[in-house]
Amino acid sequence: DPKAWTIVDNKLYLNYNMDVKRLWIKDTTTRIKAADGYWPALNK
Repeated sequence: DPKAWTIVDNKLYLNYNMDVKRLWIKDTTTRIKAADGYWPALNK
């Protein structure tokens, strides 16, 4: 969905659809921290 995005701290975050965006936006700080934790494993 081209409308399912948000900018937080000058970073663009894309969501699958508006339903996911509504869930994600309720607690962006926790969700961003959790997602950032996955990057070290993905960079291997």
